[in-house]
Amino acid sequence: MNIKVQACGFVLLVILYLLYHQQHTLQTYSRRAFLRFYAVTVLCILMDILSIVAIESASHLPALFVTFVCKTYLITLVLTALCGVMYIGVDILLSNKAFRKTEHLILLITSVICLSIYLLPISIYCDPVTHIVYTYGSSALMTYLGAVGLILLNFALILKYCRQIRVRRRTGMLLWMLVWILSAIIQFLNPEILVVGFGSCLGVVIIYLQFENPEINLDRASGMYNQTAFYEFIHQIYYDRSAYTAFVFINDHRFSGDDSQQTMQDLAKKLLSTDGAYIFKTADDEIVMLTPASMWNHADTASIQKFALDTYLSASSGSNLKILFLEDCLLTPCQEDFFSLLRYCRRTKIKQTVQRFIPVDSSVAAHMYAENDLIQKIDDAISQNRIEVFFQPIYSTRQKAFTCAEALVRMYDAHGDLLPIYDSICAAEESGRIHQIGEIVFEKVCHAIRNEQLAQYGLHYIEVNLSVAQCSDEKLAERYIRIMERYQIDPSNINLEITESATMEMKQTLLTNMEKLISYGVSFSLDDFGTGQSNLNYIVEMPVQIVKFDRVMTQAYFSSQKGRFVMNAAMHMIQDMKLGIVSEGIETQEQLTAMEQLGIDYIQGFYFSKPLPLPEFLAFIKKQECKRTLSISAAVPDPV
Repeated sequence: MNIKVQACGFVLLVILYLLYHQQHTLQTYSRRAFLRFYAVTVLCILMDILSIVAIESASHLPALFVTFVCKTYLITLVLTALCGVMYIGVDILLSNKAFRKTEHLILLITSVICLSIYLLPISIYCDPVTHIVYTYGSSALMTYLGAVGLILLNFALILKYCRQIRVRRRTGMLLWMLVWILSAIIQFLNPEILVVGFGSCLGVVIIYLQFENPEINLDRASGMYNQTAFYEFIHQIYYDRSAYTAFVFINDHRFSGDDSQQTMQDLAKKLLSTDGAYIFKTADDEIVMLTPASMWNHADTASIQKFALDTYLSASSGSNLKILFLEDCLLTPCQEDFFSLLRYCRRTKIKQTVQRFIPVDSSVAAHMYAENDLIQKIDDAISQNRIEVFFQPIYSTRQKAFTCAEALVRMYDAHGDLLPIYDSICAAEESGRIHQIGEIVFEKVCHAIRNEQLAQYGLHYIEVNLSVAQCSDEKLAERYIRIMERYQIDPSNINLEITESATMEMKQTLLTNMEKLISYGVSFSLDDFGTGQSNLNYIVEMPVQIVKFDRVMTQAYFSSQKGRFVMNAAMHMIQDMKLGIVSEGIETQEQLTAMEQLGIDYIQGFYFSKPLPLPEFLAFIKKQECKRTLSISAAVPDPV
């Protein structure tokens, strides 16, 4: 009998079964679709063998039975092509539920094709000498038309939904279609060469190797599912709207020691022994455990917290682990927002709290959406030129005049309302938009220096803030120098403010930028002195000319003896290094007098003026300069 090729195909499928079922697999729609694909392919190759046997034994079997077997084999070919459509539709369906109607229509058309195959006549050829057998006629032609039509539909779906279908699945299906079409063409042109069934088997093996190998979803080192599997499983949860609880274990690097890797390994062993749980390693320092919500039906958050801390964190060798707890994975409307929520919690909750168990509920999601909305408003402000620069004058106690000012960014929404300043800056830094905002502010400052000729009002320089993110930009110096050259301003008119947090995180990059800008003629100030870490080291290591005492430090001077002692000591040390000092947050005449008596060089605060738009700032400076000219003996200008 001419069944050698089919037998080889069947052996391939048996080997594939043994490989597949000895591995740990995740219960997903993709797995179910592949198993259907595999089962129909097995049925196809068995019916191929059975049809050959039936044809060669036709003299001993009822003709109706032989015809039924042959037509059933032809139908399995069509069903194999249908399984290809259903398999490629898994990704489409998870992102587009409306595709379900398309699937139903495809099933209906396929049913009509299969019924036609049974109803149409079929002819059988059998050569008893060469053992060449094949079928032909209307039924066989309908099979080819139906199968090829479904294959072409597969290709059309891949083209239309290219972005929704994952690359590996797309590649595997394209290879499967290529093998299937080539084998179909060979058998159509040479009916005696029965390779279509074998082509189907080979195609399934290709799909397994390309996408369905369980090892693709596993982290081999730990035995947990990987990030790819996590994304797929969450997509399925959102499609089914099934109730799952999530525990996200994160290694907080701020407190991690040399044993952090061992900590995660200890935790992984404990988690993998949890019955009914799916464990995912989503990063080197992050493990996610998903459990059916029914496991916690009768437990409140406090009980779950105690269980998690006692059961899982006690198993780790370190104390730097934290747990994000999501009682319901369906906190957000879609899976993309769920992943955004995890990133948001990692960025905010992990960094901003010392708690080890952190519940994540709808209020946290609401804060995330509020931040996203703020970022959208920031984008609109950037694109629609709704960013303004305000200027807060700085008073020189030696010259008894306003000799400089600090530039401060203000952003507005479409209704002209001011966006919250602190939240906007934080959101811009986290989202990376601070680079663009920083350059916009710097350009506006350079424009004001040139067009308004600020030097004529006795203003020696304008202070411009650099954010933490900007300090990490290796091209910062080059870009700022180009801007100054474009506006043809004296670089001594610019003073850039760096913060202590910036110098801690991006020290080397910042130093390189500072050296380039200082050699060009720009000066630097150390902002927010008193609120960062290792303050004295920053002053020693950073080539700054001015140190700015933060408002908190200034107010502490007037509210506590310890604060007064610390500020006195810091001031004398800075003065001994021949650096200038700015005291921020001065709000009363008494505070001003005290700072002058201490020998503080510059005063900044609401006592003189709040930050002002450029026209109002110029009017203020002109007024104060006029007063100083008329009454040079006036010690201090009148407050606004």
